[in-house]
Amino acid sequence: MNIGAHIPSKNAVEEIKQRKGDTFQIFVSSPQMWKSPKPREDVDILQDYDGPIYVHAPYLINVATPNNKVRHPSRKLLKDTCKVAASFGAVGLGSDTCGSIRIPAAFNNLVGLRPTKGLSSIHGILPLAHTQDVGGPLARSAEDLAIVLDIVSGFDPADPATELMSGRPAPQFRETLGTVAPGSLRLGKLTRYFSTAADPVTAEIDAALEWFAEQGAEIVELEVPDMDALLRDSDVLSIEFPPDLERYLATFGAEEINSLEEVIERGLFHQAVSGVLRYSASLNVSDSDYQSRLSMRSELRAAIERTLGENDLDGLVYPTIGQLPVRLGDTQTGDPATGANCTLSANSGLPAISFPAGFTDDGLPVGIEILGSMLSDAELLAIADSYEKANSIRRPPAVTPAIVQGVLPQVLSRVIEFNEGNVQFEGIMKIDLLKNEMRYSLAVAPDSKTIYAVTLVRAPAQGGGQVQPAMVNLLPPQRTDVSGEFYLTARFREALNADELALRIFAEGLDPSGSVLALPN
Repeated sequence: MNIGAHIPSKNAVEEIKQRKGDTFQIFVSSPQMWKSPKPREDVDILQDYDGPIYVHAPYLINVATPNNKVRHPSRKLLKDTCKVAASFGAVGLGSDTCGSIRIPAAFNNLVGLRPTKGLSSIHGILPLAHTQDVGGPLARSAEDLAIVLDIVSGFDPADPATELMSGRPAPQFRETLGTVAPGSLRLGKLTRYFSTAADPVTAEIDAALEWFAEQGAEIVELEVPDMDALLRDSDVLSIEFPPDLERYLATFGAEEINSLEEVIERGLFHQAVSGVLRYSASLNVSDSDYQSRLSMRSELRAAIERTLGENDLDGLVYPTIGQLPVRLGDTQTGDPATGANCTLSANSGLPAISFPAGFTDDGLPVGIEILGSMLSDAELLAIADSYEKANSIRRPPAVTPAIVQGVLPQVLSRVIEFNEGNVQFEGIMKIDLLKNEMRYSLAVAPDSKTIYAVTLVRAPAQGGGQVQPAMVNLLPPQRTDVSGEFYLTARFREALNADELALRIFAEGLDPSGSVLALPN
């Protein structure tokens, strides 16, 4: 079974023209998308369409991570990742040139394996760089991942890289689960990638490594000699993309477009990737330079495997990506310059698995990555499985709650009335659990004393503990009429479920520590 591109039966853009108002899943990886007589117009339609469009290829449409509706899920593998993370599907299949399986897994509380190069076929996948491209699954659990990996691994005569598997028995992923004892492991902590990561990321991964250490595993801090230079000089992504794209279009029957130059000339791309495409098209790399980069990839792989062997390591450990998901509208993370550590596996061809380490205080998933030696894929998955089963990190997104007897959660309303010491205001709060947001409005009475701030807090029942720090300031100083919305964080949901939501009011004449108004269910 190969992992292949989907070829739509008819032009998806024409379908959008005819069925406005529907939800569409557009597989733009197919050359069939370029069969329209007006491709430039079709791109405009996709961009301007007033309705939800879920896109198989990156960059066209932004969607939010199911774990946090104001954060990017990673611009890679948007559709498959979000569906699996939201429990709308068991497994998603994608490709990884440099992080497109592992970064979405990290951002969306999933398990994702970038396999050994050649373990599975890339025939039919829209290429970015055939030397780096691999195909593989993302899933909610290690076992789900193992089931699919047992199916897709093996030799494919249409992909020369899979010659690696010719005559070799396929890894038994599912059978290998449960065979790795965490206490027997010796893991190398790649300190360079920890030093550049955000504190909330390193905190969760350090906690995961502490768990491994408590089981008896040895954690060794180290570096791969000359790693930066080896990574820099082994990149072939932009070099291989133009000729790889031409071969793909010719193989799968594109009629209107034959090259990257034609894509650029006719404007068939989103402005977000304009710079990348033009840069790739402008490169004029000599064959000797290209061969040098391929040779450097072998040197990088040898350096990593030498580090693993000399230190008797089962794998190198580091953050999948050192930064947290950015907010929608901000520049998307996903490359080495913005904290992604994808190149170590991508440039060496060695396998690496990303699996959930934990959650930040704001409820954002954090992924831990372990890279192993050639064809150690099944053992890496077994390591992830051992952590997963002992720690139960998987947390279904709050925005896809259980539907009880066919009924979705209803919007919760709280009427707010406060009158204490001539400090007066009123308002309303509406909590939408399905959208994972709270909308509110507050109005100060004309004859009220001055209010300095109204904050949303968690306040345990009387005698049950101290009022916790503010989650959000609803009414800033010198404001008398406000409205807004607030994303439901993990702290908010915990307070709501415990019936401990409250407002803390700071105003003229009140106790300087604030007066607390409970918001009971």
